[in-house]
Amino acid sequence: NYEAGSRNVGVHDAVVLGKALGISPPELLFGEQESSELWLNESQRKLLELFNQLPGSEQQRMIELFEVRLKEIDEYVEKYLRGRLKDNPPPE
Repeated sequence: NYEAGSRNVGVHDAVVLGKALGISPPELLFGEQESSELWLNESQRKLLELFNQLPGSEQQRMIELFEVRLKEIDEYVEKYLRGRLKDNPPPE
């Protein structure tokens, strides 16, 4: 009996009950879930929305482009910092 707590709701039960109640099985088992949209800022949501509209091959291409661009920025920052340290050596 679910109400008395003598029987737990299993996965199969959650599917059946969820359909009858019009809610998802995870929501039935774990309660209302926070939307992942609450974790993302506006720019991240927009990027994800656009990304999800791309075909799989283009999604992979975008990931590769982001990786290349991040590497370029890292190299630029490293070069800039090396130049600053060379021009202004730390005091001894």
